[in-house]
Amino acid sequence: AVFRLRPALSFGIDRAHGFGVGSIQITLIQLTGHILDRDFLLDLFAGFGPVAIRRMFSGYGVSADGVNFALALRGAVYLRVSDQTIPQFQAENSSPFQYTTRDKTVTVASYWQLPERLYDDPDEMGQWARAAFAAAQQAAVSKRSRSKTIGDLHVQGPSPRGG
Repeated sequence: AVFRLRPALSFGIDRAHGFGVGSIQITLIQLTGHILDRDFLLDLFAGFGPVAIRRMFSGYGVSADGVNFALALRGAVYLRVSDQTIPQFQAENSSPFQYTTRDKTVTVASYWQLPERLYDDPDEMGQWARAAFAAAQQAAVSKRSRSKTIGDLHVQGPSPRGG
């Protein structure tokens, strides 16, 4: 396994010495062993077809035809999933994307980590990418069907979150 160090300084007030460094926190982040830059991602998704790679958060978003279907964040690639594709990810011992806020850990259930073996299997990677693209397209259609446009009046349907 390859790890990257992510140092973070914590500053505070020391009554005797004034402002200073309170502690240094080191976080180890396991990487896939691949450098997830634009060229690597273009090669990884070559079996899918042409993709657009855009900076997003602290990584990249991968899209085709204006539909985002993959994320490259924190040293890993995450694909958009649907109820039909989640079992494939579970069978590979994959997990959904998570990030930690100051108060809690947030799970983004719509994006799951790409199984490690697919980094070296372009044909199967293309199949998984096509399934992720289909899941993202279906999610976009579902989202649009919850909103209806009547002339210049935009009417929102009931929120799936109950609000």
